[in-house]
Amino acid sequence: MTTRADILVLLFSFFLVVSLYPLLWQPHEAFADTAELSARSSKRLLALDQDGVYRIEGFLGETIVEVSEKKIRVLASPCSNKQCIRSGWLQKVGEFSACLPNGVSLFLLGDDRYDSINF
Repeated sequence: MTTRADILVLLFSFFLVVSLYPLLWQPHEAFADTAELSARSSKRLLALDQDGVYRIEGFLGETIVEVSEKKIRVLASPCSNKQCIRSGWLQKVGEFSACLPNGVSLFLLGDDRYDSINF
């Protein structure tokens, strides 16, 4: 037999879960603070808080990378398909861009607060 108290507890629990769901289960978007730029056998770390244009030599020629407003992108590359340029601005941890014909890759690093359970 269901009493008024049972119904009130169920309603309270339902509204509590519904109201806490957006607060506790929001997708976490961590923004990167460093980018790792690799070409041939060299690696270079770029701080995303310092705007600038950087050049790195690959197998086919020079790739130009731009850092602006804590975002990074491949500005120019000698490869034929230009997929690295079309990847656009990168700013979140784990995003990457690569120019495979030129042997240049760009990977964003930072604290993403995930552990092995999330994978």
